[in-house]
Amino acid sequence: MKYCKDLQKGDLIGVAYNNYIYPAIYKGMGSVQNPNFWFIWGVLNNKNTTSGKVYTSYINRTDRVNSSPIVKLNIEQLEGQDILNYREAIDYLKEKGYL
Repeated sequence: MKYCKDLQKGDLIGVAYNNYIYPAIYKGMGSVQNPNFWFIWGVLNNKNTTSGKVYTSYINRTDRVNSSPIVKLNIEQLEGQDILNYREAIDYLKEKGYL
């Protein structure tokens, strides 16, 4: 996480996964000091389920100093529907008490 030292819960991040960067929302550091987050698409998918439970994703890497699987993003870096999806996901996480 050398490119996002000042992350706060609820910050917009990009998660490198399968040669693509997915927008996500930072949750915090896990019990073994791995970054936890919610994929925006995951929040929106779970919003419409009967349970409404939002599942946490995490990075499980042994080299936490040199690997950079996430990067902090500014909302201005999103375009069109991605901005609306981010705002809807943030509102839902706040409504459910996750943020």
